[in-house]
Amino acid sequence: MEHIIDQLLSDVEAVARPTMSCALRQGVVNIFSVLGLETAEVRTHSRLIAELLDPKGSHGLAARF
Repeated sequence: MEHIIDQLLSDVEAVARPTMSCALRQGVVNIFSVLGLETAEVRTHSRLIAELLDPKGSHGLAARF
């Protein structure tokens, strides 16, 4: 399972890198803007954090987070 998460993060980085590099050069980095989720910022990140912190979450890593 950890290999799958590592691969997913690597894939996300590869896709986001060009946009993030441009944003860094401009001095503005907002992951929600990069992902096109500006209007869903609170709802999206709160759900993600809740899922990662849930020992019974779908990530299958119990209390590791």
